[in-house]
Amino acid sequence: MKTYVLFIMLIALYICSPITRAAQLPHTDHFEVSKLYGDVSTQAFDFYTMLGKGTGWKLALYGNRRLAVHILSALNASADRSLYGFQAKDIDGMTLSTRQIYNVFMNGNGNNWYSCGNGFVVTGMYFYDEGDRSVERFECTRVLGKSSSSSHSYKYADINGPVLCGRVDGRDTYATGFYYQDTGDDRIRYMKCSYFY
Repeated sequence: MKTYVLFIMLIALYICSPITRAAQLPHTDHFEVSKLYGDVSTQAFDFYTMLGKGTGWKLALYGNRRLAVHILSALNASADRSLYGFQAKDIDGMTLSTRQIYNVFMNGNGNNWYSCGNGFVVTGMYFYDEGDRSVERFECTRVLGKSSSSSHSYKYADINGPVLCGRVDGRDTYATGFYYQDTGDDRIRYMKCSYFY
């Protein structure tokens, strides 16, 4: 009888164990696992699909805050050259404004570079999902208390594959503008990347 009771108690402890509960959570519930152990990452990261999602704004929002764009997803460079989407994340140790936000219009304004102002970063794109299907404008958000570097890197974006801002002078960089081709098959040709200090 004592052995039976001990066996039941061991099963109960196993079922109620935080480690067992974490193992039973589906993979999509990684935040719940983090809560059990207090190991919540400060680096929010997300992917935003544009192609096939209709015409409109695709903003880099994570909860109630904006994220900085740093990767353009694959372009279909052999067909209509549409930008599939983008990836965005927190700028380490920096805060984005909730009020200092504005839009930059590219479509109809000619072949040119279009950029955010000093201290602003790209946080979203307006995608036209008809015709030549392209990003026609983008959103800029202020990085509080920071300036953007005068040293930029320019990434060729008219390719099949991800276009990553990467690092400049040992620092992570984020999208701060684009070169837009406003003739023929409208599209982004280059991405401008900057770091913040």
